[in-house]
Amino acid sequence: MAYSTKFKLKEPNKNSDTLVYMTFTFNSRAMTEKGKIYHRVKVSTGEKINPDVWDFKKRRAKNSHPFQMEFNTRLEKFKNEVENIHRTIINNKEIPTVEAIKKKLDVYCGRASNAPPVTFLSFIDEYIKNPKLDEGKHLSESTIANYRTTKKHIENFAATKNKPVNFETIDLEFYTDFMDYMIKDLKMTINSAGKYIKTIKKFMNEATEAGVNANLKYKSKRFKVLKEEGDNIYLTLNELQMLFKCDLSENPKLDRVRDLFLIGAFTGLRFSDFTCLTSENIYITDAGEFLKVNTKKTGAWVVIPIHPIIKAILTKYHSVLPKSISNQKMNKYLKELCDKAKINGKVQKTQIKGGMRVTTTFEKSKLVSTHSARRSFATNAYLSGENPLSIMRITGHKTERSFMMYIQMTGEDNAVKMQNGEFFSGKGISMLNIS
Repeated sequence: MAYSTKFKLKEPNKNSDTLVYMTFTFNSRAMTEKGKIYHRVKVSTGEKINPDVWDFKKRRAKNSHPFQMEFNTRLEKFKNEVENIHRTIINNKEIPTVEAIKKKLDVYCGRASNAPPVTFLSFIDEYIKNPKLDEGKHLSESTIANYRTTKKHIENFAATKNKPVNFETIDLEFYTDFMDYMIKDLKMTINSAGKYIKTIKKFMNEATEAGVNANLKYKSKRFKVLKEEGDNIYLTLNELQMLFKCDLSENPKLDRVRDLFLIGAFTGLRFSDFTCLTSENIYITDAGEFLKVNTKKTGAWVVIPIHPIIKAILTKYHSVLPKSISNQKMNKYLKELCDKAKINGKVQKTQIKGGMRVTTTFEKSKLVSTHSARRSFATNAYLSGENPLSIMRITGHKTERSFMMYIQMTGEDNAVKMQNGEFFSGKGISMLNIS
């Protein structure tokens, strides 16, 4: 059966935004003296556009539209949906009718008479109930937990400030008020608040792609994810060696925690990966022994040289690593472990809390967490002279800029690293006579 899908503006001569309508024309099996009978479905896409940035020939947004690609992608999805509905009806050996197609389109658009309208919060609920593939991978439990926490903060904000939150209210005013609420009322750090803004933008993008949101004010450059450089700590190679040599024969619990942490510190793997290594991850070639791991968060395969300390740990457990405990419990035991290993230097940590920059001095052992292992790997490998791009192949950082922000290098670390280079060692001017 032949069909065609077109998009038209409701008011093509208007000087401001106007609705975009879709018309879907199809023929039926019925015949008349003049031939086949054609039917037409006409529905609003919910999208609005200024005729000045509408290409009337291509029936799509022009390049001059600020969000041309996203806008046209949403129209394309609408087109695919109605054509899929039509195709499904035919494949089910049913007769397509205007009523049947419109009814299914209303469900797709959230306009079904027997379904409540889609709100921002109900959209989040549905997204969490049916987690989609995100960049080719399933959503992790930690990601879903973050989604739930974000929704809870939005609900509390709406109740506390008496400001209902829905698709149309998520604008720059909401951004300012919500940031103030998180930073001043909840005493969040800039990075924590930024994480929730990032998640809100994620939901808005998903809702826009699904065709249930037409408000694009969240795409403003001023609706940004704030982030401050963290003072997150790492353990030096000397400190890691102190952990390795610490006698824990009378404390099996800490012994297990220590070994797992060291595996993270000499592989660069995340907690979810370094706690799940088995003998099957050992990868042997003519070049030597490696660990080959399919990382859970990104789904990417990484190949990591086996450090002598990792080899010693694998030998200790006959390549069957001890069963991991929860991330939360391991973080607690790590502080006790570092105390026992006498990793007790002082660290200053600066954060913006309640809108104020606050600097606090801590014992280093109190700040160590499972993630410190991964950060220690990246920093120590870099300070040891490994190529940043090679390290990034393991850590998964996409840009050298993001990698350099991730590693924790003190001014002294930087000076020591430069001291052995050509410039400060004098190798670059060895031909000169220096008295």
